[in-house]
This record gives sequence, structure tokens and C-alpha cells, in this order.
Amino acid sequence: MSCNPTRFVSENEYLLNKVKVKNDNKKIDLDEAESYIKQKPNKHILFIFRFHLAVYNLAHIGKERKWKTKIGNVVGEEPVVFDVTKTEKSCEQIKSYLTNKGYYYSNVTDSITQKHKKKVNVTYYIETNTLYKIRNVNFKISDERVSSFILPDSTSTILKKGVNFDSDILQNERLRITEKLRANGYYYFSKEFVEFEADTSVGNFNVDISIVIKNNNVQKGDETFIEKHKQYLIDTVFFYTDFDPKLALQEREKYFKNFDTIQQNGYYFISTNGIKIKPKVLIRANYLFKGNYYDVHDVDRTYRNLTSLKTFRLVNIKFENSPGINYLNSYIQLTPLSKQSYKLE
Repeated sequence: MSCNPTRFVSENEYLLNKVKVKNDNKKIDLDEAESYIKQKPNKHILFIFRFHLAVYNLAHIGKERKWKTKIGNVVGEEPVVFDVTKTEKSCEQIKSYLTNKGYYYSNVTDSITQKHKKKVNVTYYIETNTLYKIRNVNFKISDERVSSFILPDSTSTILKKGVNFDSDILQNERLRITEKLRANGYYYFSKEFVEFEADTSVGNFNVDISIVIKNNNVQKGDETFIEKHKQYLIDTVFFYTDFDPKLALQEREKYFKNFDTIQQNGYYFISTNGIKIKPKVLIRANYLFKGNYYDVHDVDRTYRNLTSLKTFRLVNIKFENSPGINYLNSYIQLTPLSKQSYKLE
């Protein structure tokens, strides 16, 4: 299958033949850096043959045929025509990636070489320069209750002296704090409440980090009020044992009027066609207990236990504010695998 790869490259255009990245720092993940390159050559087979480009070219030679067009569209690959704006954008994106990794004074340049009158090679040169590292870490938390969960656990922080000033590490710390609070009743807390202040003026390529946990901004009418984050306790737990998400969406009002409810051990079991699974099976699988603080780990355990029963096609757990102050009702929606009758001991 031999075909000129530049056959369908127009005059004054060039086929992107090869892309290379040269880097002065072995600590940089080249695969990650290369993922920011906006334009790459046509795929090769065995590093030599551009099979998909050849199929595209052959499909467009001679008379048009349906089978040729189909093969060309499915298997073929249009020639990658060199675009200098994409090369410039790639340099910007790689530099941004390096900045996020802590290399604030990196340089990324490119070299474009004409290999053939219709082909070019592009080489990207990465010069990382000095890496910023974390010198000191402190917390800024105005809410004493929130502080009581975070500060005693501050040794668990991912941000430590000597660690690279890496945006991925900052993001992981944000997630760690969020999980810690959501395991202690803070149902509505999210990672957006965690911010970082970085002081690079300390010199010697060091940075001091302040981890800031913001309070909640609440909009009431035209005014915005700052509130402390609230802890929530579990109130009532409802099991929907034959939940149909499609009907619940399409016929919501009618659907939720047709349930039968039984109560056992403080839990409510709701169904449209009778309870087909013993309530004690669901109670054993549940980790959401009335009066306990909301804990995201208890939610995960309940999901896993209910899924492991291999009885339900879908398991969904929702929470809504109950009439009690700082209480949540839990709605465990269970969609059976089939309409068949089943009972688990």
C-alpha cells in the first residue's frame, strides 16, 4: 500500500512529519508534557508506516465508491497539516504546565525544520530552571469549630516543608481537608471553601503557604451574609425498595403518591408493590444512623454493602434537609435487578 503521504496537502501547506520534545530535567514527566502539544503527526504503524493516512489517500484516489468512502471515514486519517498557531499554543500550554509544577521561570521554545518541500518537523525545547519549594505552612481558619477538626490533624497535611510547590499537591490537600470535614457532619462543605495564599517574596526559590478555610456566603434578598459552616446529623432514613428512576422523573407527582410504607426499628421501608426483601437485610447493610453526624465514609460503606448484595441494579443515596434544625433525612433509592420476586435472609 504505497501512496505519497503529501498527495492531498495543498500548495503552501506542509505535512507535520515529526514532533519531538527535548528536556533538560529528567524529573519532568515527558508524557505529561507532551499531552499539552496541540498538534501531532499522523499515527504510525511500527514507527514507520502511516497506515491510516495511506488508507485516507487511497480512498480519495480514482472514482468515488461508497465502500471506499466508508473505509476512508472509518479507518482513514486526514493528513495533519502543520499549523504554526497550534505550535505557539503548545509552547504556552507546556509552560503553563511547568508553572503549575513549580517551575515559575521555565522557558519553552520551538524549532521548525523543513524536511522535504512538503513536510516539516517540530522540536520543542524545555528549560525548567529552578523549582520553587514550600518553606512554611500555616492555617487561617476563623471558625473555631472547623479549626478543632483541622488543626489537631495538621500533621496529615500533604503540604510540608521541602515539598514542591505543585498545583496537583495543592489540589490533593484541598480534597483532604474537604473529606475530613465531610466525615464530621459538614454535609454542605466543598473544596471551593479551601483556598491558598502563596508568598514567594521570601526569596531563594521558597514559598510560604497559608491554607485558608472560608466561611459560607449566604444570599438573602439583596444582601450577602457570612455564616459559619453547619454540622448536620442524620434524622430519618427511608428505604425505597423498588425505586423506578424513570417514572420518578417522568411522573413525579403521581409516582410518589402510590407508595406503601412500613416502619421497622426506626426505619421507613417504601414500595409500590410490596416489600420483596427482608428489612433486616437492608438494616444490616446500612451505616446511616439517626442522631449520628453525617459522615461521607458511612455513605460509602452503605453504598458498598447494598451493592454487594447483588440484588439491585442501581443504588442511590440522597439527602435533604429535614424540618429539624441541622438535620438531614436520608433517602436510599434501590432499583432491583429484575421484576422477579426475591427474598434475602
